[in-house]
Amino acid sequence: MSNGMLPSKPVMVFTTTKPHFASAKFVYNYYEKNEFVELSPNIEKPPRLVELNFSPISSILQNNVLGNYFNQYIQQIMAQNDRFTSELLLQSSGYIKYTSDTERDYSFYSTSDLGSAEDKSKFTAFFENASTNQGQEFVDTPDDTSIYLNTTTNRPTSKSADIYSKQANESLIASDFCFDLIEASAANPFSIHSKKNHNDLRDLKTLQSRTRRRTNPALVNSADYVMPVDFLDFENAEEIFRNVDTLSGMGIIAYIVFKSEVDELGNDVEQLGSFIITGLETSSFSDNEVKYGARYKYNIHPMYIIKPEPNQPNVFVMIGAKGKSVKLHCVENIPPPPIEAIEFRYKGNAKIGLNWSPPTQYGNIPDVPVGDIKGYQVFIRESYDSPFEIKKYITFNDMIGLENFPVQESIPEKLVFRCSYHPVHWTLDLQRDQDYIIAMCVIDAHGNSSNLSPQYIVKIDSATNTLKIDFASYKGAPKQYPNMLMSNKIFLDSMKVSNKNKMTVYFDPKLTRVNLSQNSVDPISVLPDSTDSVPSYRMQLINVTKQSDKIVDIYIKNNN
Repeated sequence: MSNGMLPSKPVMVFTTTKPHFASAKFVYNYYEKNEFVELSPNIEKPPRLVELNFSPISSILQNNVLGNYFNQYIQQIMAQNDRFTSELLLQSSGYIKYTSDTERDYSFYSTSDLGSAEDKSKFTAFFENASTNQGQEFVDTPDDTSIYLNTTTNRPTSKSADIYSKQANESLIASDFCFDLIEASAANPFSIHSKKNHNDLRDLKTLQSRTRRRTNPALVNSADYVMPVDFLDFENAEEIFRNVDTLSGMGIIAYIVFKSEVDELGNDVEQLGSFIITGLETSSFSDNEVKYGARYKYNIHPMYIIKPEPNQPNVFVMIGAKGKSVKLHCVENIPPPPIEAIEFRYKGNAKIGLNWSPPTQYGNIPDVPVGDIKGYQVFIRESYDSPFEIKKYITFNDMIGLENFPVQESIPEKLVFRCSYHPVHWTLDLQRDQDYIIAMCVIDAHGNSSNLSPQYIVKIDSATNTLKIDFASYKGAPKQYPNMLMSNKIFLDSMKVSNKNKMTVYFDPKLTRVNLSQNSVDPISVLPDSTDSVPSYRMQLINVTKQSDKIVDIYIKNNN
């Protein structure tokens, strides 16, 4: 018996990376009538765009010598994009890459100027953005859509998620027994991947059966286990490879971003192609080709240049499987500004005329107004203690698809006035010798509402047949809290009492549970619930003479 040596082929093993972070923000610059059905034009100052931010390539790979070098030949490389391969394709014949991914949990976040985030309850989210239509709809969005609100701009933003979550189990499995392995995993009641694995069993069984039928154990061909790649050609190949002749390995030369339109649940509706980001220090990109109201997903993957062996002038390009994914809903949630002032004039026969000037709002382009004001609401009430009632909703919205962006309130049709021009006056019928508080709100094309205009106390004096007008409140009070900015304080911060030895506190709310919308199934409690450490109310009793005080904590338990 003699000893011998079995020849072997070299194996290349490398680890791919991904961007550390990625985010997307919808930027709305100005109004277009067809913005819901047409893409934004590719001009210097587009009406809307999506701004992507991500880790620059230089920050995600410590040693990127090959990437830095071949990046200067990116034009020659991109001309051969039909030769690109992907990490998923670089597998030995007869194997599949199987990823068992668990369900992701998304939450609603409110992002500050510094980029930090905090949990935001549905009730808080609604009242925090109460003057916007989408404020309510965002908090009612299913939890599996990664939609977020920026409190500084009220714009929708999104955080990034890994293409595969951290809980994903990614493996190469031989096709001839893939079903047997995954079936055993699916039957494990303690595995977090069992549900996903169970859903894939039918396809895996078909693959395993097909593989076994065509496999002949008597025949083995080493060519079946060779990695199929297409090497790139360069015009001045000898000169290019002279500087990296002794090197081997991989580097990142660019990012490739795959764009798709998705539905409310995040499922792909249409693949919209891809674009390349070639700058190694680039950390942002603007996509102008977006429709208003559409939902988009951007998957950002590194593009690698790989040189398998030293002293060989061969390189190929591979798209990495790891990456970052961001989703966002392209809607604008910045409320229009309120009306600055209302002019009143008596028209006789108990009718008064209201005149105003449309407010001007500028967005991200300083010299271009947003121009999306498409309606006004006129409100009236009889006293500070009464809620406002809408007297007329004047709308001249010409947006194509406006039915997809209704105003937040449910307004009877008899109170709606539609026209094709921009009105700046209206007439009200009032009772004589009765005080009325009158205010207005501005409505934009997307259903967003401004806060209240200045509020005025108006009265028709029958004795003199004239109008009496007093100022009631500054502009900017939310619709829910019309008395917030009253010129005269109507609430006392403290009460002075003497010669009393007993105090009775009454808690008599008008409502304890409310529905945020007509479609809400479960009403939300508005009671100030207490905890063991946090009371619902706190009352401080101060003895001015003795310079001492006593704090009384009031706890309210919601048993509903």
